[in-house]
Amino acid sequence: MNKNTLIIPLVLLLFGCSTTWNADQPKNIALEETLLSDAVDRATANIVIKDANGVVINNLPQRLGKTMINAQHSGTNRELYAVHAIKRHFLDAGVSIVDSPEQADTIIDVSFGVIAVSNGKVLFGLPSFNLPIPAVGNVKTPEAALYGKNTYRGITKIALSVRDAKAGTPTGRSIVNYGISEINSWTIFFFFDVTDRDIESIKKQHEARKAEAKQEP
Repeated sequence: MNKNTLIIPLVLLLFGCSTTWNADQPKNIALEETLLSDAVDRATANIVIKDANGVVINNLPQRLGKTMINAQHSGTNRELYAVHAIKRHFLDAGVSIVDSPEQADTIIDVSFGVIAVSNGKVLFGLPSFNLPIPAVGNVKTPEAALYGKNTYRGITKIALSVRDAKAGTPTGRSIVNYGISEINSWTIFFFFDVTDRDIESIKKQHEARKAEAKQEP
């Protein structure tokens, strides 16, 4: 038997493989906020209002009239950003946004299922662990990865319902939108690190929507 064929199973026995997924937050606050805001932008960029028959409403300014965004939230920065992103979406479509139900023809009720960051990790190698050393105590060993992948994922879930401001009756179908953004980093042979940021250009999506709006009769 070729000695080289024994290397792979021996390495597998020595190191092992593990996969974990949890709600750990990235240590970089700017990274966390970027993931969250990009996930929100993705969720709001795909908002489409449909009538009771499921037909997409294209002439939103005429059909909705003056619109109030009624968002239930706890006042966190991420939720305030999401509310503003929804307002931006409708303003870009030409809808007039007002701040009180007395001024509104239509009320769009908004709730947030989740705006959070989760972390997933795949490790083929030796994980970090506490090594007891006499007279010193526990010393945390560094992670030794033949191959490792670390993913931070921003996730947003937004629900919207549309109703008449005076009668309270629904004027469109309720919708639920998701937005996901993520950053992946790989470690290969212990020290080669590669990072790939999977975040779409929201500006291109806005430009595409504006172009579509110009083509509408």
